[in-house]
Amino acid sequence: MIAVCRPCTALSQEKIATNAALVAVLLLGLILRLGVTIEFPNINHPDEIYQTIEQARRLTTGVGIIPWEFERGIRSWALPGFFAGLMDLSRLWGRTPDNYLAVIYTFMDFVSLIPVTCGFLWGLRVFGLSGAILVGFVTATWAELIYFAPHTLTEVAAGSVLASALYIAYPDRREVGARRLFAAGVLFGITFVLRFHLAPAIAVAVACVCELQVRRRWIPVLVGASIPVLAGGLLDAVTWQYPFQSIWLNIWVNLYEGISNRFAVLPWFYILGFLGYFWGGAFAFIVCLALLGGRRLPLLLGVAATILLMHSLIGHKDYRFVYPAVPLIATLAGIGTVEVLHALWDWVRPGFSRGYGVLMAMGLWSCVSVSLLASAPFQYLLLHFSGELAAFRTLSQDSGVCGIALYGVDVYKTPGYTYLRQGIKLYELNSADQMLAEENKFNAIIGENSAAVPGQSFSLSGCFDNGYQIRTNQLGATRTFRRLDPAEPICIWRRRGNCAW
Repeated sequence: MIAVCRPCTALSQEKIATNAALVAVLLLGLILRLGVTIEFPNINHPDEIYQTIEQARRLTTGVGIIPWEFERGIRSWALPGFFAGLMDLSRLWGRTPDNYLAVIYTFMDFVSLIPVTCGFLWGLRVFGLSGAILVGFVTATWAELIYFAPHTLTEVAAGSVLASALYIAYPDRREVGARRLFAAGVLFGITFVLRFHLAPAIAVAVACVCELQVRRRWIPVLVGASIPVLAGGLLDAVTWQYPFQSIWLNIWVNLYEGISNRFAVLPWFYILGFLGYFWGGAFAFIVCLALLGGRRLPLLLGVAATILLMHSLIGHKDYRFVYPAVPLIATLAGIGTVEVLHALWDWVRPGFSRGYGVLMAMGLWSCVSVSLLASAPFQYLLLHFSGELAAFRTLSQDSGVCGIALYGVDVYKTPGYTYLRQGIKLYELNSADQMLAEENKFNAIIGENSAAVPGQSFSLSGCFDNGYQIRTNQLGATRTFRRLDPAEPICIWRRRGNCAW
């Protein structure tokens, strides 16, 4: 008869339960992300098109709009080059924009699950399986993490990599070996290459993890980080003129030449203002839970605070800039929620079931996430540029379209050549006279509903809702997100015939 090791069996069952819970949490997060990606196509900021995917399309086809950042050479080709590889791979199954966009956006949705995995594992190490499920659920259903998941912004990619680096280096203040620190260093280096603006936060993380142990900790981390950082510098030397040009020239252009001051220069407190706008009535609730969770994982709190502080000191501000802090805040809020549940268990047990407590907390967080996604700020984000996207997709699928004129529409408020099949040319028109003089070059026009399209050769083909516009005060200085007006629809005008290029 074969003897059965009961502790081993219990350990095996516990591992199976943990793995099953992790798969369930990740599957939930993936379904939510893919659902929002498919149902709410939008552009958060033109940079996600023109700094990444548009340049990838230019690499693979030779056609694409070149923004001023790439004319000056202040952007790294690392992320556009990676997306170019995904484009080439996706073309094995078809060469339409919808094909390679589906591959890229799905890839980003999968990458966005990294913070969910890290949150689950942090919760597991601190509180066991119940804590892992709850923290994983919070990060899987967090409104911003769902919304930003498919967006091809450097902040989004860097935020996911940063979370993985922190977990590998800091699994709840336990001792880690040289190999693990080396791997964390590689991930910190990748984070820096993707978004060098996170250097202060990376420095805080590395200093807290390594402390004064130079040989045992600092050397493995720095050696690991040097690999992607040096590779990024070499990439700049090959694609531009000098090593690390996308970093030092970027700093020179934006700070010394003051280019960044042309875009959204706001007071320091606007970073917290952004969080307050988008979190609404849940702001105090989230902050208190995150601070409570910071007692267990103080490094995450310190890194998130560093990201918020450093971007508060920079004049040019945007909500997306502080996205890398959001996965950390979500994790801390989840940890704080478990702390509250533990206090309830200690206070009212045995009458309070742990299972019911976790379900109640999950229900509460579900209500928070749903209410935030349904709020005016997120409705504005979820439908941002949706009309332009619909118009471009419609014309791209029309085999008769050979040229598109943008009439009264800024090209940087459109998805550019990224959403167009090969063989279509874009033209930006500034006046009715220019349209009449060049109308033989295009057979489709995109403009706002109120646009007075001259000439009788073009007829209105259809219009698309374009989300909402933000209200402003009389001076135009204060943006009010709680009340939105419908944005003007985007329309298409078509004419018969081909284009004379």
